[in-house]
Amino acid sequence: MQKTKIESITTTNYLQFATLLHWRRTGSPDGMNPPEIPAGLASPHYFLYGIKVEDQYVGYISASIIPKPDYRVGTMFIDELWVAPEYRQRGFAKQLLLKVIELTSQKALWRLRLYVEPDNRAAIRLYESVGLKNSGSANFMELDCASAPNIF
Repeated sequence: MQKTKIESITTTNYLQFATLLHWRRTGSPDGMNPPEIPAGLASPHYFLYGIKVEDQYVGYISASIIPKPDYRVGTMFIDELWVAPEYRQRGFAKQLLLKVIELTSQKALWRLRLYVEPDNRAAIRLYESVGLKNSGSANFMELDCASAPNIF
């Protein structure tokens, strides 16, 4: 049985964690140049957790609190959940998801939300297995501000 551990990613362990991000981008954990530590790690509304097998990060989840202007306190929004392909189907994604659900409950937030591609059946089954429900359809809209034409 492999030893697993979920860790909050901070400025202290980010450089080791960044190897996983490199792995996701390139398909290999090797050959990474040391990255800059993102400023967002310091935000009290941003949460990044990595799951380690032995001493290597193999997956992560990132989530943020979106405040509400009334009694609802806020919504936890899961932005990314990823596990390296060779570590999938071992329950690691579920462990990460449950960590954020627990955090959402501890903070007494109104809802937990995420977007999932309609054809990602494995992810949908995972989300449903922990109690998330499809709340209807929505269009996912975004603007790549870094490369968008100047609209102002």
